[in-house]
Amino acid sequence: MKIELQKLYYNCYAKKEAHYKSSIYCQHMDKCISAPLIILSSVLSTSTFSQASSSDNAKTNNSLNWFIAGSSMTLTILTALNKYFDYSSRKENNKRASLQYGKLARYIKLHLDEQCDEKNLIDTYKYATEEYSKISETSPLISTWSKNDNYEGVLKRVIEQDTKLEEIIINNN
Repeated sequence: MKIELQKLYYNCYAKKEAHYKSSIYCQHMDKCISAPLIILSSVLSTSTFSQASSSDNAKTNNSLNWFIAGSSMTLTILTALNKYFDYSSRKENNKRASLQYGKLARYIKLHLDEQCDEKNLIDTYKYATEEYSKISETSPLISTWSKNDNYEGVLKRVIEQDTKLEEIIINNN
């Protein structure tokens, strides 16, 4: 039972790291879309007031009209992308999932480190698998810019760093 609990601990740890990296990715993408939105809307509102107050030259007004039209179209496209990908919501959901997996990993590690009898390990395993299932059901998809930051990549790094896990996998299979 201890081996199964250790495997669950490493899975929780890997998922925690992958969701954390995913929240960083979503935060980065949210900033990449939101910053131009804010700047463009500020410039657009200023140029609209500038056009309303200016009645000098028809050629200047025509150029300003085209600039406002192009800026408005760009702003609309960026707003649509921002709504479609919803990076801000995904960032928060991944962050929450990372915290939940981390909390569960610490719980399992605490019970693995103390000397428990088989019955306590079974109870801990039952509770941990139920919590793991609940978290997995509500967790968002992991989106990252690097294959090393996804779940499999993180788990591979954890296995490479911890020789004890290699022994567990080799001895159990």
